[in-house]
Amino acid sequence: MNQSQKFTEDDIPYNILNRFGFTREMIEDMPDAIITKLKNGQTTPVLPIQVTADNGDRILSAAKLSLYRNDNGEVRIMFYPKLEKAELSRFSPQQQKALNDGEPVVSDMRMPDGKKAPAFYQIDRETNQLMSVPVAVIDHNIKFIADELHLSQPEVNCIRNGKLLSADYQDTQWTLGVSLSEAPGIRVVAGDEKAWRDEERREYGKFNFGLNGCWIVNDDGGLDYVPEEEYSEDLWDEMKKRGNMQRNAGTHKM
Repeated sequence: MNQSQKFTEDDIPYNILNRFGFTREMIEDMPDAIITKLKNGQTTPVLPIQVTADNGDRILSAAKLSLYRNDNGEVRIMFYPKLEKAELSRFSPQQQKALNDGEPVVSDMRMPDGKKAPAFYQIDRETNQLMSVPVAVIDHNIKFIADELHLSQPEVNCIRNGKLLSADYQDTQWTLGVSLSEAPGIRVVAGDEKAWRDEERREYGKFNFGLNGCWIVNDDGGLDYVPEEEYSEDLWDEMKKRGNMQRNAGTHKM
């Protein structure tokens, strides 16, 4: 077992997930990369959820989710709903433009003790949620990467100011910048700025067939689930095509 994982498969609260439209079969059919994110305490991509209103109506929505332990040690689910748009009224017009362009900005955050501290803010493109992390936390990670890549102080300041930095290291060009959707708050990509912006960090394809159904990446980058009994003719054809490709690959290995 991966000792860095915070949760095991037995920790997954299937009973809670079921109340939000996730059957055990759906969860077991999820791509391994998403299950790994759950076990590591990270957020999933945007997934479909449904809740039942007081009048019995089903309300369909979408959200990212992650696992956490409460004070009693019980595993619970944290939902990050997909919003129509982020609430940015507290920011200046210039900061709002930067945030809407996907760039991070620095503004004060009120800490639990009531004091204010500077923090990075950035919009999660998949949910339109406004993310924030104290600058001190990101500064620590920037320093670690700067030491690894032997960056100068002006280069460090470039990243800290929310700009992308491209630097050569061991005959390879690397581009790095603040990305609060990444676990360390910094995204490091081999390539130029375009490669950095295009990096999706997905470890699964358009169609992800399981034993009971298929998770399909939608046009917004989230995933939708289709149970086997609802497969369209095109989806059956896709599954057969993949089966033939796997059989051919197995033949070539023999």
